[in-house]
Amino acid sequence: MKTWKFVASAGIAALAGLAGMLALTNPSEVAYEHFATRQLSTYADNQLCTQAPFGLQSECRRLLQQNQTQIQQLVANKTTRINLLLLSIYITDLSISSYLPAYEFKTIGIAGQFHVYQAEEK
Repeated sequence: MKTWKFVASAGIAALAGLAGMLALTNPSEVAYEHFATRQLSTYADNQLCTQAPFGLQSECRRLLQQNQTQIQQLVANKTTRINLLLLSIYITDLSISSYLPAYEFKTIGIAGQFHVYQAEEK
């Protein structure tokens, strides 16, 4: 019986420790903004700049690099965070104008990492 109590106590302590560790490493909104800005910039570079006409690829890349602050601000303004203490869910709705396609990204932030689990064109 004492062994059972010890095992149960150790299990509860381990779960409490894990929960505490997850809560401490729940990524912040600013960390998400940096992550999403990098992801969006990489996507734009790979998908848009490579298809730019008349040798404008380098100009497209230069504009991306020079406007990182504005891209981060756009992400910040278009993102909703659901903080669940142990993890966070970020929903980013990138609908800039009616002339451009709109996208929605759902990302989970847990243990200091981000994982996009849904990306769709609206």
